[in-house]
Amino acid sequence: MIHVACPTCAAKLKAPDAASGKKIPCPKCGTRVNVPTPPLQGLAPAALPVEAPPLLALPAPTPVVPLAEEPLEIFELCPFCGEGVRERAKRCRHCGETLDVALRAEEEAERRAEEEERRERERELAEEEEQRCGGCGKVARHKLRCAQCSGIYCCELCLGRHAKFTGHVVFKQGCLGVILLAVTIVGFVSAAGALLIQ
Repeated sequence: MIHVACPTCAAKLKAPDAASGKKIPCPKCGTRVNVPTPPLQGLAPAALPVEAPPLLALPAPTPVVPLAEEPLEIFELCPFCGEGVRERAKRCRHCGETLDVALRAEEEAERRAEEEERRERERELAEEEEQRCGGCGKVARHKLRCAQCSGIYCCELCLGRHAKFTGHVVFKQGCLGVILLAVTIVGFVSAAGALLIQ
């Protein structure tokens, strides 16, 4: 027999062993009472089966993505200083020389253009230096020239001083030079004509 108490009216009930695990009506209040299962005889209380606690739901494991392997860096020797540099380096970090062929050609072209420009500037300065007045050193814009020493002078004052101190004959480079050339040619032609007539 299994002894049970009614939860509603607290009446003490006796249920047969066959009613274990079932519900029986209380004779006083009519409430249906659960009849517990009796413990197994001959087993120690520790040997009774124990219900396992419910398993916790673990989150699904995240898939492991393999890391992309980084390519190994390949080093080569710099042809200028012999130090190790990366294969794809455009410049040597040790000596600063350009290793990339296209970049080096571009830099060489720029260097040549700069060198040509520098020479052109030097040429212009030399020509300007040649055009400087022999008296005062200014740039001779009118270009008065001494007929004997071919010196260039900026103004008649400087040319006059030159003629006074040296005794040279002077003329202006522009029209006077053309006139003197024409007179010389006419003189030769007239002399040749006189020779032919005789």
